[in-house]
Amino acid sequence: MKKIIGSLAVVVLILACTYAGVSYYFSSKLLFPSLLNDEALKAEYGPIIPGEVGLTAEAVTFPSRDRGISLSGWWIEVPDSNRAFVLVHGRGTNKKALVGYAPLFIDRGISVLMLDLRGHGESTPTFVTFGDKERNDVLGAMDFLAERGIGPEKKVGCFALSMGATAAYLAAMEAGKSDPSSLDLLIFDSGIADVPNSIRVNSEKVVGAATPFLLPGALVLARLRSGADFEAANPIAHATDLSIPVLYIMCSGDEVVPFDDQKRLLDAYTGPKESLVFQDLGHHRGFREMRSEYERALAEFLTTHTF
Repeated sequence: MKKIIGSLAVVVLILACTYAGVSYYFSSKLLFPSLLNDEALKAEYGPIIPGEVGLTAEAVTFPSRDRGISLSGWWIEVPDSNRAFVLVHGRGTNKKALVGYAPLFIDRGISVLMLDLRGHGESTPTFVTFGDKERNDVLGAMDFLAERGIGPEKKVGCFALSMGATAAYLAAMEAGKSDPSSLDLLIFDSGIADVPNSIRVNSEKVVGAATPFLLPGALVLARLRSGADFEAANPIAHATDLSIPVLYIMCSGDEVVPFDDQKRLLDAYTGPKESLVFQDLGHHRGFREMRSEYERALAEFLTTHTF
């Protein structure tokens, strides 16, 4: 009997260690995404250098509101402008993915800061947390604008893609707690609206039916390692905690962020809102494939809100 109990204990220990090891590996995949190289960025986003769209940018560095995190960006200042937009990329990319969008604002006389989030581009390498910790990077970008003379008394907006949109949403919420006028509006393109569900859906693509078994351990370890709270750092959980105008841009064929999640956030949001839906297009493909409609909707949104 003792031998049987001992054998069972060994089996249980081996299974527990195996589960812990697999969970750690899975958590690393969540916290350290594969980063696109320049060739892949160019194929997905088009121009990746400001000069390719006729712009000259100043390379800048500044701190996140999280201690020890240094951020990199490209700053394009329009002379005598009292307006600026922070542009925020998605998971696995960097500020180069934002170059094609910059003229949409520059041509309207709006200064632009293209930001490398932590763990991406030239910013401090560290955990990537689906927007939770990255909100402090967006807040750091807003601090940079204030140092350049574009603070709450002037106009500040944020344009963001995918995970960057989640970070921007959370940053706008945090900024609004202390100063409701600190961010004037948000353009939320294909943002992760329900972080836990997006993680689950994308995990199923990799491990399939094993997701319910493997994901809980991976999420626990990811939270322990990074300090991120994927449940709380979730736009859908804060649909009534933000009141600035938001333009929600969505693609019904989004293969990365469930379209239904984005629609739920749009419906639940209680602040001023507008939406632009591209039928049957994939993740944030509206700009590349329906550019005229995209530009028109963005211009109308800015005009409506006197930005």
